[in-house]
Amino acid sequence: MPTTDNQVPRQLDQQARRTEGEGEGEGGARKRRRRRIRIAILLLLGSPISWVGYRLIAEHTKLQGSWQVLPATGEPIVGQGASPEVTLTWPRFWVNPFLNPKQLNVVRGLSGRGDGVWKYIYRWDGDRIQFFEASPGLARPTSFDPNQEIVIEPGSSGGAWGLGYLERPKRR
Repeated sequence: MPTTDNQVPRQLDQQARRTEGEGEGEGGARKRRRRRIRIAILLLLGSPISWVGYRLIAEHTKLQGSWQVLPATGEPIVGQGASPEVTLTWPRFWVNPFLNPKQLNVVRGLSGRGDGVWKYIYRWDGDRIQFFEASPGLARPTSFDPNQEIVIEPGSSGGAWGLGYLERPKRR
């Protein structure tokens, strides 16, 4: 449909109002400004949250799988009682990589001895992990000092603790 001369100025006027925010009704520019502010706030708030999630997932992924348990000397046990292997799978373990030292909790056993959540502190030593563990009934260790005071949790009769290393098993 062809436009008449008096329709062209009206179309230009409507287009000018839309670009100024008046075409959306009163406060159109204000609505766009609010929308931009909301988007900026979501981006600012979402970034740290996504970084925390990324760090947690990355640490879980790095720890997941089979590990050979080494004594505090860090040397593999050879012979008949060779170093045992453990497998970490989520949700049987969870980490807090934001603390110093990092914390690891592992659910061990389904029945009998060793049931419950074992509390660890750990740190990366190259490709290996140095850990200090405490069984259920003991408080989490606070350092890698083997002479630190072991705290028994209230209502518990004690437990076991130990210092060692985890290393990926060598494939033959």
